[in-house]
Amino acid sequence: MGAIRALSIAILGSAALLATSAGYAQSGGWMGGRMDTNLYLGANAGQSRFSKSCDNVPVSCDDKDTGWKAFAGYRFHPNVAVEAGYFDLGRASAGGGGVFAEAKVRGWELTGLAIFPVVDRFDVYARLGVSRSRVSISGTGGSVSDNSTDVTFGLGAQYSLARNLGIRAEWQRYDGIGGDNTGKDDLDLFSIGVLFKF
Repeated sequence: MGAIRALSIAILGSAALLATSAGYAQSGGWMGGRMDTNLYLGANAGQSRFSKSCDNVPVSCDDKDTGWKAFAGYRFHPNVAVEAGYFDLGRASAGGGGVFAEAKVRGWELTGLAIFPVVDRFDVYARLGVSRSRVSISGTGGSVSDNSTDVTFGLGAQYSLARNLGIRAEWQRYDGIGGDNTGKDDLDLFSIGVLFKF
């Protein structure tokens, strides 16, 4: 249901953006008003959370870790961008009574951004796309892994410090990651980041 809700928001947002895009393009927008090139690189880091990995675990369990991602993007319209990136969502770990296990998640993503201008240099955006993840679980009982292709979506805000430099704050959900061997989980990444526009 979360993915369907996110898709509905993105569709409705896109319709609203089309109505406002002409005025925003005239006002300058993106990175202090220069639209001569729209390629950018960036990275985010923050806290990841495994939503279900510690459910009903009878030993000590930690479902939070440091997560990060690096990405390249292209803003081909004042209100629309596309990004490709690599992410590492860290690990969830559990142990006690002579047993130990940890789950790691890494992968690639391709997402589109619907961008809403708020005031000069400040935008908010909705993200929707797909991720290709590798989930690995290892511990005293052995190791298993799964590859999965899943929906990812999120919300963020971006501020342009200068023509070529911006900062971001973002929440992103990786929905239903995993498979038959590892089980499925929903992972959240709460992060801040920087991006550099060429």
